[in-house]
Amino acid sequence: MLADHAHDPEKALSDHIEDVPNASLIPFTEVGKRGRQVLGGVLREDGSFVDASRCFISETRAVNRPATPMPIEIHRAGTWLFGGKHDARFGHFLVETLARLWALDMVADPIAGIVFLPWKVMHPRRAARRLNKTRGLFDLVPDLPPIEVASVPTSFDRLIVPPQGCGATLMAPGCPEFRAYIKARFAPDVAPSGAGKIFVSRTAIRSTPGHLLFEDRLEDLARQNGYEIFHPQMHSLPDQIAQYRAAGVILGVEGSAFHLVAFSGTCAKIGFIRRRMGEAPLGFLGQLSRMTGGPVFDLDHLIENFLIDGTIPMANAVPDFDGLTADLIRHGFLARNQEIPRITASDVVAERRRLEIDILGPTASTG
Repeated sequence: MLADHAHDPEKALSDHIEDVPNASLIPFTEVGKRGRQVLGGVLREDGSFVDASRCFISETRAVNRPATPMPIEIHRAGTWLFGGKHDARFGHFLVETLARLWALDMVADPIAGIVFLPWKVMHPRRAARRLNKTRGLFDLVPDLPPIEVASVPTSFDRLIVPPQGCGATLMAPGCPEFRAYIKARFAPDVAPSGAGKIFVSRTAIRSTPGHLLFEDRLEDLARQNGYEIFHPQMHSLPDQIAQYRAAGVILGVEGSAFHLVAFSGTCAKIGFIRRRMGEAPLGFLGQLSRMTGGPVFDLDHLIENFLIDGTIPMANAVPDFDGLTADLIRHGFLARNQEIPRITASDVVAERRRLEIDILGPTASTG
């Protein structure tokens, strides 16, 4: 089963590419008595399902099911590459939408185009608009063939179907072919430019959850130690990559920006401050250690994760501030004589309340 290889970063996947003549791509299919729609996939000419077309959102969870044949509405001539599921969300785009492009280097024949599945049932025009919103991200990989999203059943003269070579959580380090492809092809014309020490900040993103409490105090410490506070969302993608490639030290709290740090191939010393307990951050750490050229420090000092009622389920965190700052000093991210502010239990209560108000507004519950 391909799932057995999906999260092993040392397992090559090129032998699992399937060349499918007269293939059909089914975007969604009904399952169960209630007609629930789930992502389909690639079918061979005899109607059998191509296992390599499974789309994983974690190392153990594929979101599609073996599709059933449906009337074909569009035919595409020539040889196409199956790109998997198109996800426009920034971090998911990097690790899932780009996760099969490595196979372009494995195919000798000309590729007429790359075809993706939409992430949910949608009208073709909406699917096209969503695709167009990510053109700037696709442009980071130059000279790609034409790209389409198949929102209706589509047939192909020939469809090359590689397994997913990267993904979320423990799939983030990617397969060897994916890492080699990104190293060779990702933003090749972007030269290093920017500050030598940066703190990658999430403090300007206050309307959604996913925060480490007291990050602003970490920023103050970083400024005192010569870091520039870098808010990625305020910069163009090429400028973000240029900054990561220029930096000798990168420090920050766990978030999707660190996928781009990894893809940039920086040789910086990296301090990765965990925001989530459990295994989820291990994917980031494995990705950073395999795709960058400098040392990566796992700064794991969390007391508690918590969610905010009425918001999307993104984890917020209470850090062990003393333990975290001691580790930052020990690994040379902060000066040895750095004065550290004291965090009290009442500070934690007040900071949690402030975060709730930032996200939910002043009427947020005090409970």
